[in-house]
Amino acid sequence: MDLVSIIIPAYNAENSIKDTLTSLLRQSYRNIEIIIVNDGSTDKTERICKEIEKKDSRVRLISVDNDGVSNARNKGIYSCKGKYVAFVDADDLVDKCFIENLIANISEDIDLVAEGYKTINTQGKYLFSQKLKSRVYNNSEINIAIECLQECKAFNVLWNKLFRRNIIMNNSIKMDANISMGEDLLFIIDYLKCIDGKIAIIDKDDYNYRLSPSGLQASFKENANLRLSQLEKIRNLYIQKNLPLKGLYLEYLRTFYTSILESKNKKNTIHTILNNNLFLELQDQNMNLGLKFKVFFNVLKTKNSFLIISFMKTIGLVKKFKKQSYMWK
Repeated sequence: MDLVSIIIPAYNAENSIKDTLTSLLRQSYRNIEIIIVNDGSTDKTERICKEIEKKDSRVRLISVDNDGVSNARNKGIYSCKGKYVAFVDADDLVDKCFIENLIANISEDIDLVAEGYKTINTQGKYLFSQKLKSRVYNNSEINIAIECLQECKAFNVLWNKLFRRNIIMNNSIKMDANISMGEDLLFIIDYLKCIDGKIAIIDKDDYNYRLSPSGLQASFKENANLRLSQLEKIRNLYIQKNLPLKGLYLEYLRTFYTSILESKNKKNTIHTILNNNLFLELQDQNMNLGLKFKVFFNVLKTKNSFLIISFMKTIGLVKKFKKQSYMWK
């Protein structure tokens, strides 16, 4: 049985880390090492982890000064020994077969395995599941795999995937500690640039992602320039791999939509988007879009900030009326 390293960055996670570790130690796949990187916590996180470390030799605690989640993950990556690497967040839970199902689907010609996930609230109550269909994608079909994962908001995150450690190490792939959002996405893009093998997507949802109202997903107001620069990096991956750019066009629109939705200064964000080359690239494209994005794109093309903002507010009211506050699709 190959060793799987599971990396957990933890900062002030005293209320959740014990449950997270308990779910990992109950894994049906036993040959694991769990590396917790305590990122300068000021609560009882370190004490809880030390107690668990004493009881199970598979747990290893590394304590560092507070330097952010990216540096914590990098410390874990370059301290682990497994053939494969998985990531888990300190407030999430995993089902018993999480690692078993991931590793059962990796082979000599597969360099990445990904699955869906379940979303839970702060009390651990099930909200909804993002489940994918099982399929293996050749290296020339990476774009199709990305599109499939994007549809379920399962591409940009680390925690639903199994990586090969040698690919990470041989190519010096690291988390970018200079940004505070989207670093997961950049890590995945850098990894995909370096693989020659296939991608396996499996129809499991063994990861339980906790959607916290006070967490990053709910509260972070992102600068559109950063999102657009990350979109450019995905585009560069497509160009490097000689993949058709057409599959990225819907992702352009998703990024435009999310950037405006989360922006504090919507007029400035709209101006940034309308003057970006990615938006200009879409002008002459014949895209098969769903109703929401078709209307959104047509409204965006008017270049009328008032009309665009009014459309966004209308969509928000419709989602609220339909009680879709947690739904991303």
